[in-house]
Amino acid sequence: GSTRIGWWAVIFTLVQPLSWEVGGQAGGDSTAWVFAAWFIYAAYRMMSEGKWGWWLFSLCAAGLSATTKAPFFASVGLTTLFWLWCYHRRSRRAWFFLSSAGIFGILLFAAWNAHCRHVYAEAEFSTINLDPLAKSGSINEWYFQTLAYRLHLSNWLRVGWHLVGYVF
Repeated sequence: GSTRIGWWAVIFTLVQPLSWEVGGQAGGDSTAWVFAAWFIYAAYRMMSEGKWGWWLFSLCAAGLSATTKAPFFASVGLTTLFWLWCYHRRSRRAWFFLSSAGIFGILLFAAWNAHCRHVYAEAEFSTINLDPLAKSGSINEWYFQTLAYRLHLSNWLRVGWHLVGYVF
């Protein structure tokens, strides 16, 4: 593996029109993408150089990435884990740095979700329950319906019909 491969991957990611469009919207996805990119950069430097400053920067980027959008953090976490496995497999320092940054991000994500759930529970809305973990009457049913609705045969037939229409 050459370092040129990594730089070409960065270049191809940055020249995609979708990256510029999403980044220019100043929304949650673009912010999460930026934090994820910073985490990858900081983790790369942290594993390669093994300096404490990059570890601290990785902790900050991991915390921001995890609390902004967890799927982005999960994807860059797996990316850096595979990177560690391929190139720094024998470095105990790199394993400690990356695992502690990941654990910190996960703990911060759990704390942030607990805080959000507490805030939702205190909100006073008479028509909707904002608690995402409620068994019935929550906002999840409004967005995603119930499991019985999602598994109903007619919905899957409709999805198949649309898929066939899009593909052919």
